[in-house]
Amino acid sequence: MRRMSVKEAGSNFADVIADVRKEGPIQIVDGSEVVATIMPPAKISSPEGRRQALLDLIEEMRQQPPLGLGKFDRAKLHDERLL
Repeated sequence: MRRMSVKEAGSNFADVIADVRKEGPIQIVDGSEVVATIMPPAKISSPEGRRQALLDLIEEMRQQPPLGLGKFDRAKLHDERLL
C-alpha cells in the first residue's frame, strides 16, 4: 500500500483522491505513525455482502478500547454530568 505524509496529502488532496480512484488505498503517515487510510468506498450489492460488512464493523468496534463510562440507563444518558 502506498504511503504519503500528512503534509504531502494536505497540499495535493485532489491528486490523492485521483490516485485512490486509480490505484487503491493510500496510508497517511505522520513521521512513522499511520494516522489514516484513504480508500474508495466498498461496493456492496448483495444482501450477504451487506451482512458481512455489518459483522466486520461490529467486530472492529468490539476491538476498540472501552470508554470507561460504566453501565447507564436512558435517564443517565441525559444526565449532564456524563458530558
